Amino acid sequence: MKSIIKHIFYPLILKRDGLGGLSAELRRLEKSQFSSPEQIREIQLKRLRALLSHAYNNTSFYRKRLDECGFDPGTVRTIEDLKKIPPLTKDDILSHLKSMIAENYTADQFHYSTSGGTTGIVTEFALDNASLPVKRAAMLRFDKWTGWEFGEWMSLIWPATMDTHDNKTLRGQIKNYLSYRQIKLALTVIDERHIENHLTSMLKQKATMIRGFPTPLHETAKYIKEYHPKKFYLKGIVTTGEMLYPHQREVIEEAFHCKVFDSYRTRELGPLAQECEAHQGMHINAESVIIETVPFSEDKENGFLQKGEGRILVTDLVNFGMPFIRYEIGDIGMLSEKKCSCGRGLPMLENVGGRLVDMVYSTSGKPIASITLIPNLVSMLGLFKRVQFVQDALDHIIIRIENPCPPESILNRQIENAKIIFGPNLRVDHEFVDSIPSGKSGKYQFVICKLPEKDNTRISRYERESL
Repeated sequence: MKSIIKHIFYPLILKRDGLGGLSAELRRLEKSQFSSPEQIREIQLKRLRALLSHAYNNTSFYRKRLDECGFDPGTVRTIEDLKKIPPLTKDDILSHLKSMIAENYTADQFHYSTSGGTTGIVTEFALDNASLPVKRAAMLRFDKWTGWEFGEWMSLIWPATMDTHDNKTLRGQIKNYLSYRQIKLALTVIDERHIENHLTSMLKQKATMIRGFPTPLHETAKYIKEYHPKKFYLKGIVTTGEMLYPHQREVIEEAFHCKVFDSYRTRELGPLAQECEAHQGMHINAESVIIETVPFSEDKENGFLQKGEGRILVTDLVNFGMPFIRYEIGDIGMLSEKKCSCGRGLPMLENVGGRLVDMVYSTSGKPIASITLIPNLVSMLGLFKRVQFVQDALDHIIIRIENPCPPESILNRQIENAKIIFGPNLRVDHEFVDSIPSGKSGKYQFVICKLPEKDNTRISRYERESL
């Protein structure tokens, strides 16, 4: 049955869904991933030159932007030449969406969608139809790194239901059985009955892979350990959609008896990077995107950010219908010079942290990445539950913790550790709640920064607008 689906039904349904050519693209990607770093850079440079020339000639937005910064697309010699172009912000897209659409495309050549809004700003965007099979092929390449193969069932533990296939109709169910083979658990609200039914379906269909958000996956894993300790048929689990924390990975792997492959994907740009079977960092989907990291500012320290970490900028090399050139997506991360033992020549990305709007600040005004709070204020204290940090002043944070209330000794240690990170003058208040809900996109907001404008003067005007 797997062979019939892979070679007959799946290609037919892909073609009907406007994804013809995906299989050929996947074969190219599986070959190019083992090219040398120099060969992959050549692929990127060739596509970058074509993209910049196209954007200049066919979009009024980029024609004006490149003229204003004195950039001539015909003079591009290296990928580093990109740095001469100002970053693209979400505000740019909100204000100039129509002028970013390529003039040589017709309306029926686009797929429109919206971002998840996890940075607090929902943006509309367009993907040209020709880019869709390329992006899907890249996603399938990542999925196959787990050991999953076409025709095998996969589980989706995915609160953002807008991203999953519709299986409510009989036609949708038949299509799913003959092609995508997805078992969905829309775990927006943790419901043990729904979890149990989903696990039963996974066992019945012998699902070999899970793709899901870390938080609902972690809740499902805790349920398995307590009520449903069974052996599944899984080869691997792909986490995406929000940051995966070490304690979550440990519990998920222990419950499902397989490895977690952390992945970095966005609705606007598709699959960006993922761990391979060696788990030595994330490989960038370099045939389709160029990723840069740039510092927050040249003239100030970055608090608890590690050397080399900075704002992530992404250039999409395959979506010509609405070019994304140096798009500031709202995340932080660090490019790595590591060479993975798997032998792939794809560049590496590390320390992909929280959204920029999820960043907090020390009492002296230095930015603190939210990932810093996890080992010091959560996991080392044994708080394996939802915790939320709200900063409403430079010297004050509120720590919300789901019930039951931890012992006073843990709370006191948490305050002491917080003062080491934020500064000795920090004031801390605790709130204990029955639940900390996820946002509309299905993501749980670990950190909320509510600093008033007068306390935001430490951030440059550009940085503030980009947030």
